[in-house]
Amino acid sequence: MEIHKPKPFHNLKEFGSEILTIVVGILIALGLEQAIEAIHRNERRQIAVEMIEKEIRTNIGEAVSVSKVVDCSKRQMTALTDALGRGDQKAAAKVLRYGHFHIYGVWLDAAWTNNLSSGTLDGIDDEKRLGYSIFYAMVREQHVQQERIASALDRLEALTGTGMASSQQAIEAELPQAAELAGALREYYNIGFGLQASPKALLGITLSRGELDSRPHRNEEAACESAAKALVAG
Repeated sequence: MEIHKPKPFHNLKEFGSEILTIVVGILIALGLEQAIEAIHRNERRQIAVEMIEKEIRTNIGEAVSVSKVVDCSKRQMTALTDALGRGDQKAAAKVLRYGHFHIYGVWLDAAWTNNLSSGTLDGIDDEKRLGYSIFYAMVREQHVQQERIASALDRLEALTGTGMASSQQAIEAELPQAAELAGALREYYNIGFGLQASPKALLGITLSRGELDSRPHRNEEAACESAAKALVAG
């Protein structure tokens, strides 16, 4: 194997030329590396955007399901507060047993939180980032209201099962919980409408009829109406 020894430099000009060649080579290599990394970073960002917008569409569909039971749920809430106002524990227990309050929404935020925390969204358009932030703030609030609804229902069910009948003690214990439930439901449904409408205004995202029809159908509206009938006939 023949080994070529480096030629000695005869003057500063030759030495400078060699150094310049090395420096230019290094700069070209670094530039190419940065260009490739920028391409990969843009690809990861685009994939993240697609994941987030798919998640947003899923949440829009969930909000549509919520909107279908608002009127029915309001009627049941009215029946509950009327029963408690009369001190009719039996009627209140009946509403809580048969009533259908939509507290089972599946609100997703993993795509947003994971990509945000990983820095994948760094460099995204500011307006789009703001739109995502507003939308997912509402998603987080939906989780809060869902917990409020579940807690108020649990407390009311426990109170109506204590056997306090129509005593003043029962009324004083139950009415605040009914007010808490009504307030949480009101916020839950209002945010649901916001989640349904805001993506179009903030991000230009809408759900087509085909996307709505292809969603898993949980028959929330039918379940609520069936519960309302049970309240009358039960």
